Amino acid sequence: MRRDRFLANPLIRSTIVLALAGLSAAVLAYDWGPAEGSRLLGGLTAVAPDGNRVELSALAEQGEGLVVAFVRSADWCPFCKRQLIELSKRHADFEARGLTLVSVSYDSTEILGQFEQRFDIAFTLLSDPESKIIDAFGIRNERQKPGSSGYGIPHPGIMVFGPDGELRMKFAEQGYRKRPKIDDVLAAVDAGALARRSAGR
Repeated sequence: MRRDRFLANPLIRSTIVLALAGLSAAVLAYDWGPAEGSRLLGGLTAVAPDGNRVELSALAEQGEGLVVAFVRSADWCPFCKRQLIELSKRHADFEARGLTLVSVSYDSTEILGQFEQRFDIAFTLLSDPESKIIDAFGIRNERQKPGSSGYGIPHPGIMVFGPDGELRMKFAEQGYRKRPKIDDVLAAVDAGALARRSAGR
């Protein structure tokens, strides 16, 4: 059957439309984190492995913005460990775009420091031991109950903030085993930068 006749068939055409609608609904069903355009960095602080407390808004202001990878744990989560190592290997790609890259987890500074040294991590791993940042963004894993080892962990994902603290982009996969692809994040950052430059002309 020729392609034009195939698509002209109303039954086939309606089936394709319904299938695409179902796919879109499945993709949009996972609503992770605050809405793009939100400004929530003000007053939020975390602790670096060296013990210094840092303000997220100040990190965003250092260059073209801030990229935050929210991870469950650098201690016991193998998917998080792999992601952090991969991000470290690509750290220069974020830096070249003027972006400060950090991760946030509920891990202690001791755990993060050990992980940082063991794998020679090239960016800052921030400790949010009371999950205040995680709660501020509404991404706490609600399935983890008080008293459990995972209480306070986030649903993982990546947020990109502009230097003004505005949430520009967010990336997350449904389920903790899959993580956003770094190339996809960088491509979206580049496309967003081009769009902003075009709008400013």
